[in-house]
Amino acid sequence: MGPLLQDRAERQEHHTCGDPGKALATYSDVFLKIGLAGVATGVVFLALSPVLKKWAHGASDTHALPQAEVDGDRQSVDRTALH
Repeated sequence: MGPLLQDRAERQEHHTCGDPGKALATYSDVFLKIGLAGVATGVVFLALSPVLKKWAHGASDTHALPQAEVDGDRQSVDRTALH
């Protein structure tokens, strides 16, 4: 039973981080990559914003469309106002 427990202890030692310097380096590397990916995504969206603005043509128009007239019984829509 001794070698079995020793083997398990050795495997468990590999799973825990025994070197704080190595852990800090890994942590820093991972979060640096995440941060750079976020900055790169922001730059891409900033560069695409003029294109996205053109794609959204008319979405922020301040010109009001003609309002449909409403009579007492039902709503009637002026079909020329829709075009």
